[in-house]
Formats: sequence, structure tokens, C-alpha cells
Amino acid sequence: PGEAHIVSNLPYSAVHNEGGQAKVFGKYSFTMPKRQFMGNSERLQNDISDKINYEMNQLINKKK
Repeated sequence: PGEAHIVSNLPYSAVHNEGGQAKVFGKYSFTMPKRQFMGNSERLQNDISDKINYEMNQLINKKK
């Protein structure tokens, strides 16, 4: 409750998000810098809460 998880089963998604060793076309190794898709932040939490409240109010008001 209170959480959402964004996942991908693509083989390269973890190294893009977390950084680490990778290979170009399976041949040349290099170190990928961390390029995190989304982290935790107060602004993000507030935006998500605002959106949920707005959508819930829209649903409640439609039923009246």
C-alpha cells in the first residue's frame, strides 16, 4: 500500500538505472554512469498525492 513500482525485464535496464559494467553490441566493455529514471523526492510525492486526490475527486463528483 502507498507504493508503485516501475519495472522492466529488458537486459540493459538495470545498468542504465544503476550504472555499472556494460558491453557495446556484446563486445566492448565500458562503465555506464548511473542514470536513474526516478528517485524518491518530496516534490514527487506531493505531485503524486495531488494527482491521486484530483482523480479521486473527479470520480466522486461524477457519481453525484
